[in-house]
Amino acid sequence: MEDKDGDAMEDKDGDAMEGGESALSAECLPGGVLDDAATISSCSIEASQQVTGFSFDATFNLLAVFPIEGVEGEAMSAMELSGRVSPPDGFEYMISLGPEGEMIEIRGLAIGTDAYTQDPESGQWYKGTPFDSEFLSVVPLVEMLLPPSDAGATLSETLELDDGTKGYVLLYDQPDQGSGMEGFGFPGGDLTRVVGADDFLTREVRIGVEGLDNEVRDLLAITYHGYNEVYEIEPPQEYITLPDFPDDGFEPGSSEPPTILGLATNEDGDIQVMFSEPVHVQGEVELYVLDPATGGWGLPLLGGSGTDTLTFDADAEGRPPLVLGESQIAGLTFPGADSEIADADGNWPILDFEPWTYE
Repeated sequence: MEDKDGDAMEDKDGDAMEGGESALSAECLPGGVLDDAATISSCSIEASQQVTGFSFDATFNLLAVFPIEGVEGEAMSAMELSGRVSPPDGFEYMISLGPEGEMIEIRGLAIGTDAYTQDPESGQWYKGTPFDSEFLSVVPLVEMLLPPSDAGATLSETLELDDGTKGYVLLYDQPDQGSGMEGFGFPGGDLTRVVGADDFLTREVRIGVEGLDNEVRDLLAITYHGYNEVYEIEPPQEYITLPDFPDDGFEPGSSEPPTILGLATNEDGDIQVMFSEPVHVQGEVELYVLDPATGGWGLPLLGGSGTDTLTFDADAEGRPPLVLGESQIAGLTFPGADSEIADADGNWPILDFEPWTYE
């Protein structure tokens, strides 16, 4: 990452410095000789508690659960995140959104309770969280997923890491309840964790979920590195302080999020999604049609932003026709990097609903 003026940031002494050796329990034998997942997890938790800082790179695949027909491989990765954490109160990050050639980079940092975000177009720094930045809630997951769970893991294999040392691969049936993934409305999946066999620090975390086309993809993949390097995170020299309340008088996140009450077909045959309160749409939002053969496709939004009912085009040009009594509606998708649905308080709605049959 670069510093606030566009230059590469360095640690206090100009070079990356490794912290001292951590003191672990006697059972935490180095060299890849352990064969008990519970012991490895316990040692990893112990090592994580002694971390004084780390860097990370992450990929958040927004289309893992709802794949779009014709979009495969790395093109499906809609959000990349990198940065570094300096406990107890320093956090710096850069988020990259959008396809190659149209990438938007959003930079930010937090020091204690003060948060700063840089506008990607103007380069202007703002103190406070922008009203339209709900997607930043993925950032805390990086730190929350660093220590493993102390139960439920199985040891899959021991492998060689990039630095020539050994590592343990731990598998979990479900992401930890503390991971926060359930807050995004995604189903639980398999969590894979790679832990160093000498220092027991987490090297990699992957959360794989099964999409509606029955293919398993990584919803979230994080690599951790640069443990205990000494660096400082400082606020930008110039910034504009955002007001505590947006112009409409609401405080972001101050109320319960909207919920989906149900789906229905209007007199034109288009599909309506009814919410518990008015919602506002930004960017592209589509209604996902499940197709076991292709994975599915999206129906574009016709209108309804600012109301409690969004209407989607059931007869969209270039999309396969819906079949009465057969076509299954499985959820909402967000093809654009800036796509979102939120209420007046800035809350994303809870998007869970049972598959609905077109009628």
